[in-house]
Amino acid sequence: MKPFERFPDSFWAGLAPFVVAGLIIFTSAPVTQIPFPHPVIFYLSLFFSVVVVTGVIGWSNLVEELGFDVTMPEEKPEHTWFRYIVLILIGLAFGYGMYLMTSSRPMSYLGLIPFPADFSMAEVLLSLPMSVTAVNWLVVALFEEVQRNACSFIFANWAYRRFRLAKDSAVVAGVLLGSTCFVLLHYVSWGTLFNLTNFMFGVIMASAFSLLGWTLASRYLGPLAFFEFSIVPGIVAHFIWDFLVDMHLRVMPGAFALLVLP
Repeated sequence: MKPFERFPDSFWAGLAPFVVAGLIIFTSAPVTQIPFPHPVIFYLSLFFSVVVVTGVIGWSNLVEELGFDVTMPEEKPEHTWFRYIVLILIGLAFGYGMYLMTSSRPMSYLGLIPFPADFSMAEVLLSLPMSVTAVNWLVVALFEEVQRNACSFIFANWAYRRFRLAKDSAVVAGVLLGSTCFVLLHYVSWGTLFNLTNFMFGVIMASAFSLLGWTLASRYLGPLAFFEFSIVPGIVAHFIWDFLVDMHLRVMPGAFALLVLP
């Protein structure tokens, strides 16, 4: 039995959403005349990528996977919501911990820019109220986590079938492949900040968001819904990461700002 029964096991099905998003982002760069995708282009790439995800998985399967009805046998609804609160707190701690690690002095010695995140909309967002940018990063986190996790699970099924891996090994391989494709989409938005160190760290960080949820689900509470375990902690951690970067950019010294903003 493949790791994720509702997801296909085709390599090309997993790659298609990234290809669609990449084509929109990369072809828009010359048109917008700036080194980062225009905010509208950025959102379009996410939207159409998730549309493709829905197409390759199937609407009914995606609805089932994203459903909230994930109570265990004989479990009361309030216990489910307690788990959600715990997972949200785990995501908060995880995202904040990753932020502290990347902004630490030892990491700077490795050539890691403290904030290898989405600078694609930095100029626009820095001119908006914090509340507006918070909503923006929440939407971005939701779309990107659905995109990356769904494609990673498709890749996991493919690795399980193609290489006859154990289920856990296939999941790790799928998440690494999906996270690699995801980080490559950031090539334009990172601009000159895109180097091997930032790339490798981005893959590790993205993979950690997914594997955190998978570990909780498979080791402690049983394989429940895709949304609860792979999306909830990841969305929260992703949101905290981007939002903290956004806040830091607002108070960042001018000299450093000149290095990372166009």
